[in-house]
Amino acid sequence: MGMYNNIQLQIHPHSEMWDWWNSLGLGWLAILLGIIGWILITGSALYISHFMHKDAIKRNIPYPEIWLLGGLIFNVFGLIVYLINRGNYKFRKDT
Repeated sequence: MGMYNNIQLQIHPHSEMWDWWNSLGLGWLAILLGIIGWILITGSALYISHFMHKDAIKRNIPYPEIWLLGGLIFNVFGLIVYLINRGNYKFRKDT
């Protein structure tokens, strides 16, 4: 225990910003905005990957699960790559 007696708390250099939010009573707002942002990013990734997977199945693209993972991981960038590449495959009209 003797070696831990002289440990002091170090303040983060940007802690003044958080203190400013808390002094206005807006600390809860920063947390809420972070949660809403996370929900929007996760929701858009799920929606984009679902669209890419269903469209890949309709176009009879081999391995549509790869596009599903691409949508989940790369989100909008994966969608752009998919939209460029999907013109190489014909649309199946029977479904």
